[in-house]
Amino acid sequence: MGTKKMRTEDRREQILDAALEIGGRNGLQAMNIGDIADRIGLVPSAVYRHFDGREDLVDALIERTGSRILENIRLVSRHKEDILHQLGCLFRLHLHLIRTNPAVMQIIFSDEVVFGGEKRQGLIRRITAEYRNELASLVEKGKDAGAVKPFIDPFGAAFSMISLLQGVGTALKMEGSRKEIFAMAGSAWYIFESGIAMYQSSVRRKIL
Repeated sequence: MGTKKMRTEDRREQILDAALEIGGRNGLQAMNIGDIADRIGLVPSAVYRHFDGREDLVDALIERTGSRILENIRLVSRHKEDILHQLGCLFRLHLHLIRTNPAVMQIIFSDEVVFGGEKRQGLIRRITAEYRNELASLVEKGKDAGAVKPFIDPFGAAFSMISLLQGVGTALKMEGSRKEIFAMAGSAWYIFESGIAMYQSSVRRKIL
């Protein structure tokens, strides 16, 4: 197959994108190296030059998704807006990730990933813990700045926010109206923000 030569990192990203597309369309269990290679015009051996096998590829997908989610936190943290605005922006960024990459949620919350082996579960725990800690840190800063109610548990707030995002992913897997689901996500965020905010905003922030 006459494929264009690419940098190693670019080729890895291309392979991961193809795996994400196939896994999201046919389910993670149906994802295999042969189909991925065929999708981007490679022979299977070319994929194995970048990944040890299917399991290594799935772990790389999880790592990449975790990196993108954590980068979203660092992105909003660089801005000087109040913490509640930062949290709202973060929620919006994550919804955008779900909206533009619906296969992400189907893979991340699949039984094969959630109930994977010890190594994979450790990977999921590490990413989740880092994300939860970063969220809790933002909420703590909000308390210090007087924007978040003083009795709010930062880790409880972080857990609630993560649960909201998981709920969106679950609803999408049930094949409901995408427009309706994202509208409800915006309403759910408003309820969450109202629950932790020191002062109720008179303006409902637009999430999407």
